[in-house]
Amino acid sequence: MTYFSYDPTEHGFLTVTWMCSRAVFPRVLQKPGYWAFVILNCTLWACLKLDLFSSFGEMFEQGGLFWLDGGHLKIIGALLIFFEVLYTSQCYKRYFMMGTQVQDLFQTAMKCVLDHKVYFTKADPTLCKLLAKWLRGQLLLAFKELKHCRSGEFAEEHWEELQSIGAFSQQEVSILADKRMTQIRYTMLHWQMAVTNEADAQSPRGPPILFGIMSRIVHFHDAQRILWQINSMPVPYVYFHLVNSMISCQGFLGAISMAETPSIVGPISFSLSFALFVGMLEVAKAMSDPFGNGDVDYPLEDWFEAFTENNAGMQAQKVVLDDFTASLEQSKQRTASTKLLSTFLSEDKVQKSVTPVSRSYFASSNGDTQGSKLLDGSPA
Repeated sequence: MTYFSYDPTEHGFLTVTWMCSRAVFPRVLQKPGYWAFVILNCTLWACLKLDLFSSFGEMFEQGGLFWLDGGHLKIIGALLIFFEVLYTSQCYKRYFMMGTQVQDLFQTAMKCVLDHKVYFTKADPTLCKLLAKWLRGQLLLAFKELKHCRSGEFAEEHWEELQSIGAFSQQEVSILADKRMTQIRYTMLHWQMAVTNEADAQSPRGPPILFGIMSRIVHFHDAQRILWQINSMPVPYVYFHLVNSMISCQGFLGAISMAETPSIVGPISFSLSFALFVGMLEVAKAMSDPFGNGDVDYPLEDWFEAFTENNAGMQAQKVVLDDFTASLEQSKQRTASTKLLSTFLSEDKVQKSVTPVSRSYFASSNGDTQGSKLLDGSPA
């Protein structure tokens, strides 16, 4: 399963309700706990409906052992909805924050390479390529850690695969393989700052420019640390345990209370309403760890592939407008009308497509996309 992108305006609410292939309900139906309470409700309903035990029905009458006031059940349901919605909102907040940090990593890496390309024009071009290679390799390590190596220790086959796809050289692997992920980040930060310092020595631009580029590299390092910290600090377990306990209580009490309904609507209503409670919890759990292969998980392979294409294309591109005189003269002679500019946004005359025409602005035909295959475990 992969990340599912959709258009909320494409279908009506009733049509969307029946489109369950990408919904959470198939996952709910796989939970044994859900079926345990549904079977309990159906069993009690059948016993009352068929009057299998004469004294059994008296237990559900007012004053009986299993009699439950409907108002009390409503209070319990309201409390469950409050705590479950709060838990889901906190999970989505973490989900959004981690997604923002991932995009910040990609953007910062691109800007680091762009800074080298723009400011250090007289330096050896291989220094810029070396920086881009190390940034790309560090992204691979960071995402691989979040997806498959939460301990921060990479197996020997991981390093061999990284070396085989060209992410690191044999010498670099020999230095990094014995370190934990925290040490690897600082080691690569040192390498990236050292190669930047060498580029400045070959093409001096002054302390302010060098400080700005170094600050961006440090920000790239900090963004990884922040992403790891957010991912390693989910909603506290005591709250998670409380929400699960409240859902179990709601399932037990709801199964007893709604079994008193004489019609078949009782078991159906309980099954649907309880599926909503369990489904909301499953959505929150899926968002709490978005580094997998589910429908709500980040499409890291696609994002990384687009990043490598953009990165390679930006390194290969050259300034087309070597002489800006003609463009300046044209801008003086002809000023674009504000009305014409706004008209461009008013109506889309081009047929819309789900897949963009070009995934990358600086797409290169020889862009290295092997790194994206490493993230999902597929062979390079």
